[in-house]
Formats: sequence, structure tokens, C-alpha cells
Amino acid sequence: AFAQLSQLNNRRDPLKETMSSSEQQSSSLRRRVLLLNLFFGFLAVAGQVGQNVSLPLWIDSGRPDTCGNRSTGNSSAGGELSEDPPLLLEEEEPLQQWEGREPANCTVGRSIDSYFVYTFACTSFVLIFGLLLIPIKLLSPSSLGQTERRFPQLALFLIGFFDALNGVLVVFASSGKRTLPALQPILSNFMIPLTVTFRLVLLRKSPSRLKGLAALGVFLALVVSLLPTMVPSLGAETEGGARGIGRVLWPVVFMLGFVPAAVMNVLQEKWLKHRLEAAGGGQLNLIFFLFSTSCYQLLTALALFWVDIVPGYGNANSLWQLGDSWRFGVSCFFGGDGCPADSGVRGAMFIGMYTVSYIGGGLMLRYAEGATLLAVVSALVTPLGFLFWTFFQEDPFQFHIQTSYTTWFALASLSLMVPAILAYNWRSEAADEARRLLIQADEANEASDSEAAGKYGGTNIEYSG
Repeated sequence: AFAQLSQLNNRRDPLKETMSSSEQQSSSLRRRVLLLNLFFGFLAVAGQVGQNVSLPLWIDSGRPDTCGNRSTGNSSAGGELSEDPPLLLEEEEPLQQWEGREPANCTVGRSIDSYFVYTFACTSFVLIFGLLLIPIKLLSPSSLGQTERRFPQLALFLIGFFDALNGVLVVFASSGKRTLPALQPILSNFMIPLTVTFRLVLLRKSPSRLKGLAALGVFLALVVSLLPTMVPSLGAETEGGARGIGRVLWPVVFMLGFVPAAVMNVLQEKWLKHRLEAAGGGQLNLIFFLFSTSCYQLLTALALFWVDIVPGYGNANSLWQLGDSWRFGVSCFFGGDGCPADSGVRGAMFIGMYTVSYIGGGLMLRYAEGATLLAVVSALVTPLGFLFWTFFQEDPFQFHIQTSYTTWFALASLSLMVPAILAYNWRSEAADEARRLLIQADEANEASDSEAAGKYGGTNIEYSG
């Protein structure tokens, strides 16, 4: 449908009856394309909402505490329990300091390590997309051929590399003990001004004035949403998240995670639409693309193991503790080490929704209007995610309507952000491109008419346009 619509748009037939037939066919194809874009958008939005909701729930899950300790947060070294710290980035006392102090018949709680969540998810993506390649190879061998063999590996590596950097920043900042879950969907819209910037720098695609102003509006709305975390007098200290200066730094780290994500999306837009001339002009198979970039993402993630032992940022004190945290995470995912089933369910939901988001986003980048449209459609995640965390509490997870200063500032932010998003999407890139093509066509016709008038103006030949 996309290919036929493109051919119809590029074909210009002077005969009216042919034009009428082409317009009818084009209208039918546009309806099909619209339905496909809506389906791709649904996959992208549903996947992102699901992953954003399940990520903090998974990170802060684990073995429940029965010793009467206050917190099961993920901010402590090794993911163990500790008392509330007054420190900037929540470097807390390890498990060994608890030994000998708990009652005889109780279990010390332990939460999932952020690095385990990050690398286990990367490993799962490689396995999922690798398994999806098997039926494609068996049922449609022509779908994997010269294009896949000759595609530039550097492009695939860069996409996986930036995806991994996104994970290092976002996953480690996503614990509800660091960045408020209700704030995370709003902060993720930092992607829109970043996408506009990187499309201009990397693809030389400048936005219209309206889109530039809309992106600026989104950025200002983000500043409004962060005010309660930056101004302690607004009372946000009592609502969860980090304390002290960490209350400001962790949301900033979360936002910075979308810098490599925006670069990744722009590179995906460029290469998913890229046709390899040496392979007959074919496009790369989407599942092969996701499998290859996931492999490079996993390799980069493994090379970044040291992040988990950085004091105040990671969750482990040593390489041994990092390995033990990974063992505990795998065991907990499958219901071992005293963990309830909900830890594995939350992890499976995150991996599944992330996979759906990957596929939906990839389809939109290839067949729709590029990374800008993906960023705009994904902005629906903001109100949906915010509504979810308004009606539910993370720890313990339960239905609980919450209103606070953060809620009101978030609503004010949304009142600025939603009109900006609508303005951003008021005229699509396709419409802008069509308008430019029409202007060029009119100029060409005028030039042709002028040339013809000059050629026949001094003769007795009657010229009819």
C-alpha cells in the first residue's frame, strides 16, 4: 500500500479520466495507509505505556521483608535494605551490616539490581528476535538475502550502542526511590525537542516554525513539571523519590537518557528507509534489523558492567556482589530466593511491552513519517502514564488515588504540553513535502509556458498549451 501510494503520488498523467482513476485509487490506498499507521501507533504507544509502568515496578520488586525494616528500595548497595540515608545519591549500608540484628525467624528483604534488569532485558531481546528470524527464514527465505549480508554493520552497531547508553541512564534512574513514577512519563517527552535537534544536525531536515515553537513549548512544560522537585518548600519531599540534591539529579539523569535515545531514533529513521543499491535497492528486514541492533546493545551493556559499582550510582560494592545480584535476579524472576510471582510477572511484562514498542516504533519509522511522528505519537504515553500513577501507588502496589503538589504541577505541565503536541502534529511532514512539490511543479509549469510562448510567439503557428 505504501509503495503503490508513492508511485501514484509521483505519477502525473495529463488525461483527466486517468487522473480521476488515479485519485480514486490513491484515496483507497490512503485509507489503508491511515489504518496501518494507526495500528503501528497503537503498538508503539501500548508498548511504551506498558514498559514505563512495569519498569519501576520490576526494579523495586524482589524478596519481601519480614523483619520490620522500613524500605525495600533499590537504592542501596547490592539492592539490600538499609535505613533512610541523608546522602546525596543514596549510598547505603550493605547487607553485612544487617547480619546479627534481625530476629531469628524473619527474612531480610532484597530488591532487584538495576544492572540485572538492564542486561537481562537485553539478553531477552536477542533471544526473542533471534527466534522470530527462524520462521522468517523457513517460510520466506527471500526476506533474508543480499541486503542483510551487505548492510553496513557500523550503522547497526551505532544504533545498538546508543540504545545501550539510553538503558544505562534511564534504567538506573527509574526506581521509584530515585525518580517519581508519575513524573517519568512527563520527563520522557524530552525526546521531542531532542529529536527535532538531532534530525536537523544528522539528517539536515529542518522543522517548520510551528514545529520548532511546539518543541520549545514541550521543553517549557517539562520545566514546569520539575518545579516541585527543585523547590523543597513545595512539599514534594514527602511524596517519594530521592531526597536532598538527589531529588533533582535523578530526574535529570532520567532526562539525559533520552539524548542517546533521540540519536538512536534518528539513525533508525535514516537506515530503516535506506535502500542498499548494491543489493538491488532492497530494504533491510525489520526483524533482522532489531536482532542485529539488540546484539550490539547487549555487547555494549556487558562492557558497561562497571557502572553498577560506581559509588552512589550503581547498586553493588564489588564485582562479586554484582555477580551475586545477577544470580539473585534470575532466581527471583523464576520465583526463587523467597520472591513472590509478581516479580517475574512484572519483568515479563516489561520485556514483552518493550518488544512490542520496538516493533511498532520500527514499523512507524519505516512506513510512516519518520522519527518526528514517532516522538509525537509516543507523547500519548504522557497522559496515560500520568493517569495510571495518579490512580495507583507503587510501593506497595495498589489502587490509591494520590493528589499533591507534584500532581497539580504535572497537570499544569500537561496543559502546556498537550496543545504543543497538537501544534507539533498540526501539519504532517508528508503535507509539508507535498506542498513543496506542488510549488515546484507550479514553478516548472510556469517556466515551461514562458519558454513555449517565447518559442512560438513570432510565427504563424497557433500554440495551444
